[in-house]
Amino acid sequence: NKLVDEFVKSQQPDYIHPGESKPGHPIFQIGPDQYVQVDFMWHPPHLRAWGAARVTPERGVKGLLAGNLYSVLGDLLDMSIQHAGVQLKTVNDVHVPFSKQKDTVVKTISVDPESFVYDIFMNEYEQITGRDPGIAKLDPLLNRFRGNDTKDVKIAKLVNAIKGLARSFELNGMYGKKDLARFADAHDFLAKFVQRYEEKAMTDVNAKKRDKAGTPEAKARAEADRDKVLSGLESVKGLFNL
Repeated sequence: NKLVDEFVKSQQPDYIHPGESKPGHPIFQIGPDQYVQVDFMWHPPHLRAWGAARVTPERGVKGLLAGNLYSVLGDLLDMSIQHAGVQLKTVNDVHVPFSKQKDTVVKTISVDPESFVYDIFMNEYEQITGRDPGIAKLDPLLNRFRGNDTKDVKIAKLVNAIKGLARSFELNGMYGKKDLARFADAHDFLAKFVQRYEEKAMTDVNAKKRDKAGTPEAKARAEADRDKVLSGLESVKGLFNL
């Protein structure tokens, strides 16, 4: 990213927007008043499958609607579910907020896109109950939908995995303890999930970047993009059926 940024600044190519481009996120001009931002996402070989799945949304669905499912789940459990897999931080083997910097150890829970939600459950089950993983109870949804179906990417399947996770926590009496201390039951967990999910989507809808369109055509595209996010948000909320 640094090398690309140095190239843009030193060569000043006429096809790159000089003011708005940032390291790792160059903005290419593809026509009169037409631009596209390219996001470089680097992954070492062991994260190849995870990285590809993490950034591949369902066809026809805005990427942020799929991506926010990962990030909101991370927010609620104080984990990072980004480009290095599912990770959490500990101090003296005690889970701490991921924002903490000093004296922390990063623990990777999963880099398997097809089982990461199940892997999160098993990690929480072990930490909260201390019981034999072999006797853990799984909700039918989590048993069927354990993560992302990389062969048939559907946002509904990932929603089902999250619903199955919440219900599995309840089946095993895990709410009100440790990482789940803030939640009363599965309905409370999912309600807080949907609330945070909507907040993140609306932050994008109301972002100032949407006001930068100059021509009527660009404004129309920005408005269409905004409407697509809003309609997608309502669809996802409907999938949770709260």
